[in-house]
Parts: sequence; C-alpha cells; structure tokens
Amino acid sequence: MKRVEVHYQGRIYSIPDTSMESVRDTVDHALRGSGSHWLQVQNGEGLGQDAFILITPGIPISIVNPTPSGTSDLGQSDNEASGGGIAIPDLL
Repeated sequence: MKRVEVHYQGRIYSIPDTSMESVRDTVDHALRGSGSHWLQVQNGEGLGQDAFILITPGIPISIVNPTPSGTSDLGQSDNEASGGGIAIPDLL
C-alpha cells in the first residue's frame, strides 16, 4: 500500500493510498488558488486519526516518500520512489 508522509510545522503526518505526485499536485493547486486549502492527513501511528493541515503561502511543507529510494512498500522496484522528498516552495 502506498503512503506519503507530510512534514508540516515540525510534525509528521501521513496520507494513505496516494503518491507523492498526487499530493504535490494537490498542494500546487491549492497554492495557485486565491485562498487557503485544508489537506486531509492522518495523525499518529497505525490507524491514525483524521486531521487537516492548512496549505497557504509562507508555511513550509515537505512531502516525503517513507520507503527507501527505488523500492515500493512491498520492496519492489518503483520509479516513483526515487527522490525521497520534495520541498514545496512559497509562490509569493
């Protein structure tokens, strides 16, 4: 199962069943809009609790692939796994 970690305000959140590219596209779209956007994430280990983080210019956020570079969660080759993490720049 694919999951992405989101590092935000000194805490680590996760988003299950998604890809780094999908989360990055969502964040990019939110930052191009006229206001802010709430991104649904999971807080905590295991089942986790639903949480929402505010995506807005000026707030640093990093999107991280928690699996080793070049492998998927199942240990299989995965081109998407390369890169490790993407810092989203401010668009101001």
